[in-house]
Amino acid sequence: MTTQEANRLVAVAVAAYPSMQDRDLAMTARVWERALADLPLAVVERAVLKLIMTRKFFPAVAEIREAAESLLNNGHPTPEEAWGEVMPQLNPYRAPQYSDPLIHRAVQAVGYLSICMSEHLGVERAHFLQIYQAFLRRADDTAINESIEKIAGPAKELLLQVAGRLGGSKQ
Repeated sequence: MTTQEANRLVAVAVAAYPSMQDRDLAMTARVWERALADLPLAVVERAVLKLIMTRKFFPAVAEIREAAESLLNNGHPTPEEAWGEVMPQLNPYRAPQYSDPLIHRAVQAVGYLSICMSEHLGVERAHFLQIYQAFLRRADDTAINESIEKIAGPAKELLLQVAGRLGGSKQ
C-alpha cells in the first residue's frame, strides 16, 4: 500500500465519521500504510467499507485486519463448510480427500473411524468444530505473526517517530 492509497482510505473513513473530520490524521494514514502493507489493497478497501457500514466508531488497525482476514478467510473453509466436506466422505472403507489440510488434521484429531461409527454424530460434530476452530485460530495467528515480521522494521521506525512527537508535545 502506498502513502497515497493509505491517505485515500483514511479520507474515505473520515468522510463516514464526522467526529473525525477536524483531526489531523496524517499519522493514522502512515500507521495504516505500514500496518496493512501485507494485505492486498482491494481487500483492505472492502474491509474499510465493511467497517464503515457496520461500526459506529472510526476503525482501528486491528478491526481492519480482522475484517480483511474474514474477507480473505486465509483460504480455509469455515467450520460449517469443513464439516459439510466431512459428512459425504464418511466411509470406513475409503480414504477421504479434503480440500484443506486443516480439515484432514481436525478429522484425525477427532478420529476418522470414531466419526464413521458414531451413534451420536452431533457430539462428534461439536468436537470436530471445536478442534477445527482451534486450528483456524492457530493458522490465523501464524499468518499475523508472519505479517508482523514483514512490517516490523518500517513499523518500528514509525512508532519511534510517533513517540518522538508525543514526547515533544508534552514538554
